[in-house]
Amino acid sequence: MIRWTFYTTVILIALVSCVSSSEKDTEKEGIVSSGELVNARRSRAELANLMRDLYTDLQTSRVQVKEGANPKLSILDKYAWIKEANPTDAEDSGPVFEAYADGFIQSLRGLENTSDADVVKNYNLLVNSCIGCHQQYCIGPLDIIRKLEIK
Repeated sequence: MIRWTFYTTVILIALVSCVSSSEKDTEKEGIVSSGELVNARRSRAELANLMRDLYTDLQTSRVQVKEGANPKLSILDKYAWIKEANPTDAEDSGPVFEAYADGFIQSLRGLENTSDADVVKNYNLLVNSCIGCHQQYCIGPLDIIRKLEIK
């Protein structure tokens, strides 16, 4: 349990590292030191919030896949608007990001429609689509994303 709490805290800190906020937002949220995570979700960009939700969904799916289950996800609608979500940094959009987003959606479709025999392979393809994009944009959470892979 302590290990889980530690990893969850590390993951949250890494995800927060990709999000920049103005000093005004920081003061309003009551953040007094760099290591403190307080009520920050409301000031994050849509894409940052979407990524946090995706991470949670993939953690759940990872557990199911490792236990031998086919998660049969039904979350495509939840993430289909990824290209339209406002990023934290406006420069993190455009044709290259859209190509990564299309690849992500295709990988998500593949996992949602996967056979039991291919579930690990398709789950890892989805995680690798995340890794590819994060190598180009927002490298902060790469380590925790890589830990989602099933070896």
